Amino acid sequence: MIRYRDYENRTAWLRGRNIALGASDIPVVCGLVSYKTPLELWKEKTGTIIPPDLRSDPRVSYGTEAEAALRTLFALKHRGEYEMEYHPFRIYSDDDTPFLAATLDGELTRISDNEKGIWECKTVFIDNKKTLEDWNGRIPDKYYAQILGQFASTDCSFAILNAELRFPDHSAEICEYFIDRKECENDIFYVVGECEQFWHYVREQKRPPTVISL
Repeated sequence: MIRYRDYENRTAWLRGRNIALGASDIPVVCGLVSYKTPLELWKEKTGTIIPPDLRSDPRVSYGTEAEAALRTLFALKHRGEYEMEYHPFRIYSDDDTPFLAATLDGELTRISDNEKGIWECKTVFIDNKKTLEDWNGRIPDKYYAQILGQFASTDCSFAILNAELRFPDHSAEICEYFIDRKECENDIFYVVGECEQFWHYVREQKRPPTVISL
């Protein structure tokens, strides 16, 4: 059964979020990012270290402030196609996967059939060749993994990733990527399995094995 809880403020929401793996944790668990290791995430979840507060980072603060504008723009562009809701301190979870949780950037209802969907927002600075290649007609794996985790915590049947790509000359491009849940069930199963295994280490207070990349 899918459940959700609305927290009264950001502080309470952060406490609720830390008792499970959120969408941003999933790429770390799956080894898809370089900025944090699974061991560092394990230390955060077991209370060994305090997660860094990145709100003062210029790129993070831009993304946070731009999200509301991009959500409003998306709703305007797709007026008559989707209804948009936003609950900033709501956490979704599924009784079958209690080690996962999701707070959505936006909640969509497709007007034509009343199907529920995820709206995910990203702001990306395209300042090197690799980042450009990562976004060349596709969703980078780390963001795809986040959406898989959100599918696992909700009953949503589709997701739309809305990305603003910003370039060094200050130009920008807004891209939309549609993901059908039915087409990625195997990937969801894989991610859930990886997260369940990781959460076993958290629950048992047992350090996860270190993976060395050559």
